Amino acid sequence: MVRAKPLGKLEIAGLQGHYRQKGTIGYVKGCGCNTTARLVARGYLEIVQERGKDRFPYYGITPAGEAAWLSIASRIACNSE
Repeated sequence: MVRAKPLGKLEIAGLQGHYRQKGTIGYVKGCGCNTTARLVARGYLEIVQERGKDRFPYYGITPAGEAAWLSIASRIACNSE
């Protein structure tokens, strides 16, 4: 059983970056291997393109990741008002 704890600053920034660049292929600045692995474990990111042997694949946001980001973004907007 995996215990869900709140997303940290890096995970939130990584999720935001992937949400902003959805539909494109590339890396999200600040979302390194460990942050990506934590977001994949939660089901928020998935591999969208393999890059060959010994190369880091490209990841994209999942529908669950989009929903999580929209929820976070709405809370941020409410707290800033």
